[in-house]
Amino acid sequence: MKTKIVSSVAAIALSLTISGCQAETTDSGLPEEFDFTETEPESEPIQVVSIWAPSAISNALEGVVSEFEQEYGVNVQFSGIELADIQSRLQAGSSPDVFFGSHAWTSDLVQAGTVAKLNTGVLGPAVPDSLKNAFAVEGSTYAVPISEQHVALVCNSELVDEQPDFAVLQEVGLGVGLDPQLGDPYHLYPFMSSFGINLENPEEVDLGTDEGFAFANWLTTTGSEVFDLESDYATVLNDFNSAEIGCWLTGPWALSSISEQLRESLAVYSVPAVGNAEASPLVDVTGFFVSATSDDPVYANRLVLEYFSSPSSQLAVARALTGIPAVQTEDEILSQFASTVENATPTPVSPLMDQLWPLLGSTQAELIRSERSSVEIWAEFLASFESLRGN
Repeated sequence: MKTKIVSSVAAIALSLTISGCQAETTDSGLPEEFDFTETEPESEPIQVVSIWAPSAISNALEGVVSEFEQEYGVNVQFSGIELADIQSRLQAGSSPDVFFGSHAWTSDLVQAGTVAKLNTGVLGPAVPDSLKNAFAVEGSTYAVPISEQHVALVCNSELVDEQPDFAVLQEVGLGVGLDPQLGDPYHLYPFMSSFGINLENPEEVDLGTDEGFAFANWLTTTGSEVFDLESDYATVLNDFNSAEIGCWLTGPWALSSISEQLRESLAVYSVPAVGNAEASPLVDVTGFFVSATSDDPVYANRLVLEYFSSPSSQLAVARALTGIPAVQTEDEILSQFASTVENATPTPVSPLMDQLWPLLGSTQAELIRSERSSVEIWAEFLASFESLRGN
């Protein structure tokens, strides 16, 4: 038999109203009197908060959910559903109170009226704006970031004991796993972005600027001396573990492959700029959305904004997903990774991007081979890109 709340949700919402007095805070640092929802709560008592999430995530959050149930007398019911299936069910018009998903879904979910706005301002600086913005549409945020993945410099601190510039990387050796024909535009994006090139809106970006040709020239000259198209993941891993190179451009998924002996000497740094702008890695963010039709938005919001944003919850989820928590945690290396996400760009997802990635990757690979003029190669790329856009 499911537990019911004796007092009405309306009374609870009233008690959460922010007063002019100094607010008490919870263990997670959130104000006890914070109004977690921007929607009008129902007056019916709640019995259960339903959540869709992959089984690995529901297992990781089992402990914190138990604490929530004990504190509020509210049952939380997880359904172990993988991301692709969650997306399909949402598109079919079905939804629970809360569900786990990717930042790439946000725009479509908002257009369909599936998700509710979340007042993530209560999280303050605990979650970087770059991660909140991944779930933002027209200034409103629709999910709480939980775990993310992006590339940074994983370095041997015995060889690189502080943030390196690119000249240092040339000296100590930089490993990047590349495909001989398709390169890897995801890993090389930070360098390209430092020339002022941003693919966040590929439908409108102008790649035929001086900055675009400058990036192409850099990749043909300097880049061709550093990036090895014959160096795949296994080769880079071996070179890094044997200290033949000082840094590896990679993400958190590679940490488990690094030798035990070397893990104690790891340090994570930002990718240095090689152009006149800041380097911006691409970031993929996952988090919890609250359904626009949730039976009780007060408890659904409190669960995701307070309990699922705690460092212990996020670390558990991030480890289950080989990702990086959205907040600083007790894991030193993952927290160093998190500190390099400030200037990140949410990975753009669209039919045009699906076509652009292989075209950009093959162009970058050709530039690295430097068998022809960078101007000629980039001009051909621009013509192909404009053809994709139908211009």
